[in-house]
Amino acid sequence: MIGKAGKFRIMGNAELFCHIEEAVKYNFCYFIPYITRKRKIEGRRKEKITRESEWIRTTLSKDKVIRSLGYEKLNFNLTVKSKRFPLKAKVDMLVIRKDDYIPVFAKSVNFRDDYNWKLEIVGKVVLLEEFLNAEINKALVFFLENREWVELSIFPSEKRNFIQLANRMKERPLKLKDKKCDSCELKDACAVLPGWI
Repeated sequence: MIGKAGKFRIMGNAELFCHIEEAVKYNFCYFIPYITRKRKIEGRRKEKITRESEWIRTTLSKDKVIRSLGYEKLNFNLTVKSKRFPLKAKVDMLVIRKDDYIPVFAKSVNFRDDYNWKLEIVGKVVLLEEFLNAEINKALVFFLENREWVELSIFPSEKRNFIQLANRMKERPLKLKDKKCDSCELKDACAVLPGWI
């Protein structure tokens, strides 16, 4: 924990399939941990996402933890698409400093209850490294409900593990001729890869 922020409104994050129960249910399909549930974003949900992005831009970016980083520039709501893997990711905030980059993510506290929750952050960092052609060794996560900052070290071994999983996804056909896949709740999301991390 490295800091706290002021008052804010809690916003929802996209649901990621990375519970161990989900992996067992879907027989360890390699697509599952990386595909966000496909939902129509309309009405209130669209407003909620807009408010979350606006809150990050106007409030979280002014937090003392961010200000203490001595940044040159802040980028918000950055979408990164990989050329190596069938994946893309959203980075809430990217802190650009003279010698490095620090990605920042706003998450719900229960995000930590997810199986392999750090894998999502590592995956986003790997895609960001490819996009920026730079090495990134840490990320900051702000947990919304308790206003807690956590600095995550991203180790080379974690990046290698993610790359191995992503390579397995690349080897799989986009649509499988399989009864399990036909009845899978995620078949529509699979059909529109690249999936979101």
